[in-house]
Amino acid sequence: EMWYATLRATEALVLARTGQEPGTSDETGLRLQRLTAEDSALWDLMAHYYSRLGLLRDDCLSDGYWNPGIIDLLVRQTAGYVRDAERLAHCALGT
Repeated sequence: EMWYATLRATEALVLARTGQEPGTSDETGLRLQRLTAEDSALWDLMAHYYSRLGLLRDDCLSDGYWNPGIIDLLVRQTAGYVRDAERLAHCALGT
């Protein structure tokens, strides 16, 4: 569930900044890369997106492997990620 919260928050940011909803997590990542190239304020969020993609989506969901300590930390930090994505989406809108 934490991966999906991360993905949905990032999709919402991409939608707010581009007016286009991405269709896949790979497309979301590519659009986030483009946005980061235009606005370096997104750099940390992009780095966290890709670490979560690898750990939460690939390792946990796809491969069934996880390190409980790392996953516990990511779970606790998900609310912060969502807040950061929301704040960065609103920055683009001038609100």
